[in-house]
Amino acid sequence: MIRDRSILVTGGAGFIGSHLVDRLIDYNRVTVLDNFSSGKAEHIEDHLKNPNFTLVEGDLLDRKAVEAALKGCDLVFHLAANPDVKVGAEDSKTHLHQNVIATYNLLESMEASGRRRDRLHLHLDRLRRGWDHPDPGGIRHAPPTSIY
Repeated sequence: MIRDRSILVTGGAGFIGSHLVDRLIDYNRVTVLDNFSSGKAEHIEDHLKNPNFTLVEGDLLDRKAVEAALKGCDLVFHLAANPDVKVGAEDSKTHLHQNVIATYNLLESMEASGRRRDRLHLHLDRLRRGWDHPDPGGIRHAPPTSIY
């Protein structure tokens, strides 16, 4: 269990991010950076009055918002991304900006603020159809349904 840390959770108002915040908030100071493009305020509303919780409503494409959210944080969970897979097939610039460039901005802001990159935890989610394709090691994995 992580304790006594100051943690930034990007995408913390999303389904997965908000559950992580729920687990971390009792023993840590948690800052959520979210632009609410897919996250929901109701996922984090129980924490808004908690003195160990800070909400920064902003976008990872805005370096000033990222730098503000990083202030004082010593650990980062990066869960923000555009979750709409279909958009990437139709408009690759959306995923380029909201997933790749946003992550780049976070890494650059961490570097500029003196945060070590080994303090970053990424969430890589794979959408799956079924569990019928073994990998070379014999472990059965589902084929991805995402274009990634």
